[in-house]
Amino acid sequence: MNKIKKNTRIFNQYIKQNYDMSNSNIKRKYKHSHMVANYMLLLSKKIFPKQKEQYFLCYMIGLLHDFARFIQWKTYGTYKDLASRDHADWAVELLFQKNQISMFDIPTSYYHTIQTAIQYHNKFDWPQEIQQNCYCKMICDADRLSNIMLQSKGETPLFSTQDGFTQQIVECFKKQQKMDYHYMHTKGDTLLAYMSSIYLLHYEISKQIVKKGKYMKKMFYAYQKYLNQEDRNKIWEFICEQ
Repeated sequence: MNKIKKNTRIFNQYIKQNYDMSNSNIKRKYKHSHMVANYMLLLSKKIFPKQKEQYFLCYMIGLLHDFARFIQWKTYGTYKDLASRDHADWAVELLFQKNQISMFDIPTSYYHTIQTAIQYHNKFDWPQEIQQNCYCKMICDADRLSNIMLQSKGETPLFSTQDGFTQQIVECFKKQQKMDYHYMHTKGDTLLAYMSSIYLLHYEISKQIVKKGKYMKKMFYAYQKYLNQEDRNKIWEFICEQ
């Protein structure tokens, strides 16, 4: 656990020295990074009982998975990858091609596992050889759990002012399928995408956390004030149909 504390201090110092922590968007990603790291630690203790080195490895994957988000906001003023750069690929570039991972106390034998998990944590489709990678599945769950918690409090913007829904997004939500964000244009689309992440969790422990917290309804209540009455009614119908 001392290695976790040491590397967390290094991460905190780096972010605070290089980015504006008074900016709410930077602060939100800083909080998210720590939340994901802690969810990875929680999951690792269930999936790898009594394997303390796995706890450290999984924690670091979580802490570093959004490493490029900070420079993304600083450079482009957005977290939309389609309007800037793929943040996972960018993180891999910064950490492994530009060797910024060397600032951390991490064995080089862990690098490939960390790189793979970070690179695929945001991808729509995974290659066959990645689909059963436990670290990739864990980081996706931890990332989604953190986002679900923040969204249940209305802390993540809807990133749109447009009303209504895109049919492809509605169909994916009803079928409980992964969404292609190229089709996401409206406030309703964004909220459905947030809610749909609940269906994509891989591990039973992750599903139980969300089920006990009733987080889909909490998301609806957190964001309903941003929707017109017609869109509120439709989303409530979609929830009740599930």
